[in-house]
Amino acid sequence: MQKKTGFYYDASFGYTNAIGFKNNRHSFFHPFNDKFTAFPLAIMDICFMSTENKWDMFKQLVKLTEEKNGLLVLNWHQRVFNEKEFPRYTYFYEKMIDYMQEKGAIIQTLGQIYDQQFLDKDNPKH
Repeated sequence: MQKKTGFYYDASFGYTNAIGFKNNRHSFFHPFNDKFTAFPLAIMDICFMSTENKWDMFKQLVKLTEEKNGLLVLNWHQRVFNEKEFPRYTYFYEKMIDYMQEKGAIIQTLGQIYDQQFLDKDNPKH
């Protein structure tokens, strides 16, 4: 559906009730054998916060991402930054970003990654 409406990438390939790499996809892939790119979603806010041993699981995912030279996609919805309704969501988001920065991770938007990897320099409109 995203491809038909003109999108160049999608990040919905992941779990809706758990964290981790669905189908062991550690990096982007091309489901239609063209430039349309799927970025695997590894951690969504609600799933992360409902996970037992969430911090240990997160560190394991970071380690696996490093080992596979992969991509760790986080999806933190804007609404969960409301501390009153979603206590500690912001705390864990900031803690994850800090942890990854300390480990030397490159933190970018998916748009930035797509443009760096796939933007045709001769055709800036993709």
